[in-house]
Amino acid sequence: MAIKYSGFYEGLPRPLKLFLDDCDLSGKQQILQLLSKENRGGDLDTPISLLTKAIALKPTDADALISAYAFVANKPRQMPKNPVSKLLPETPEYSLDLAVYGQLLGGATCLKR
Repeated sequence: MAIKYSGFYEGLPRPLKLFLDDCDLSGKQQILQLLSKENRGGDLDTPISLLTKAIALKPTDADALISAYAFVANKPRQMPKNPVSKLLPETPEYSLDLAVYGQLLGGATCLKR
């Protein structure tokens, strides 16, 4: 693939160029197909910027880069909090006597932490 000799390649950020250089033909095709698909709106800068951010996650091949791209593009959300129902009963305080375990350990003391 003669992408290296195109003006398009020269306009790419250095990390993306280096990644493409390390890819085989199939990997380059996958990445360029992703760019083509994401460019449907006419804005090529956003997908290229997201690919550059995805490369910072250190993917090892084209498939990993595409997964990292999806991760960066979709901005993972925080997990929702799991509220504890007010209907749960209170747990009463209790004390532990760990001396029995200390005896099993040959007289060593067990401390409650």
